[in-house]
Amino acid sequence: MKKVILFPENNECKIIKNALEKLDTYKVLYDENDSSADIIVFCDNIQNISWDIYKEKIKWAEKYNMQIILSDSIYKHLNIDVANYTLPKENLPDVKDMNLFYEL
Repeated sequence: MKKVILFPENNECKIIKNALEKLDTYKVLYDENDSSADIIVFCDNIQNISWDIYKEKIKWAEKYNMQIILSDSIYKHLNIDVANYTLPKENLPDVKDMNLFYEL
């Protein structure tokens, strides 16, 4: 089971949490500083928090060798080199599990 952090906490994260919690392959961690996570998903910056916070969190995730999932728009906005970077479309759950996302 892969452990996942969703950052920052917002409505988009709540939708993703609800979907992931229905899958047996992912466990959502509620502590955004849990270094035992395998994956960190960066959600859109709808709260307009400082982009420096995103950059700091990416460096933190890289330190712990987490897989980093973020949108292409976030990646371009940050203008930094990110190790272990994956676009969400490259890391979607199996097709049989996709209905969980659409049910929300």
